[in-house]
Amino acid sequence: MSKVVGPGVLEVMLTEGGTETVYVQFGATILKSEEDDDKQQLVPFNHIEVGDSLVYFGLTKCPPAAGFDAYVVVLTDEMDEDEDEDEDDDWRSGAPQGAGES
Repeated sequence: MSKVVGPGVLEVMLTEGGTETVYVQFGATILKSEEDDDKQQLVPFNHIEVGDSLVYFGLTKCPPAAGFDAYVVVLTDEMDEDEDEDEDDDWRSGAPQGAGES
């Protein structure tokens, strides 16, 4: 289990292996996606739990900083291992590894 640096920060285990620190930006859109009814609803950051499957969109931080700035986070029912891999750096998927309190 990894530590959380502070509010709005997740340590995520990536589907392709390894972990990444994700900084969910103030005002980010966070959606809960229900695959069985194709509906999405807005949820607060504190709705994200350890083990949730996530897809997030944003920008990789510029060196020497590390991590990923997420502006959109989608909580999904589960990760789809059969999806085509996209090499773009503007989205990631994984699961939160720890939760912290401010």
